[in-house]
Amino acid sequence: MEREFTRYEKNQAVRRTLVRNLVDLSLLFFSSSRNTLNLYGDLKKTSGEEFTSDNIKNLVLELNHLPGFKRIHFALNNWNFSDDLRSWTLIRKSKRYPEPQRVERVLVIEEDKKEQKKDEA
Repeated sequence: MEREFTRYEKNQAVRRTLVRNLVDLSLLFFSSSRNTLNLYGDLKKTSGEEFTSDNIKNLVLELNHLPGFKRIHFALNNWNFSDDLRSWTLIRKSKRYPEPQRVERVLVIEEDKKEQKKDEA
């Protein structure tokens, strides 16, 4: 009979695997429920660099071998994952341009130049 792993043990194994693969955990978040591992956010290295497809392939292979998970769901901002019966398709999303900064309206009041001349006189 297969041992049942606690949620804590599963999350600990996921965190260890992500750290070993130099994943920036301030950008990538994960959660687990029963047999599913959910990864969401941005997948980047701790150095700020992007992962190569080979790096991600190795990471996914390691995650697939973790006990207690039958399915991994990816919802990443910078990569598209699609899986079809244990085969993965991986596509890098185009870089997003930063959204324009929101500009606050500033009301500029011009003083009447005639009044300024009167005050100067």
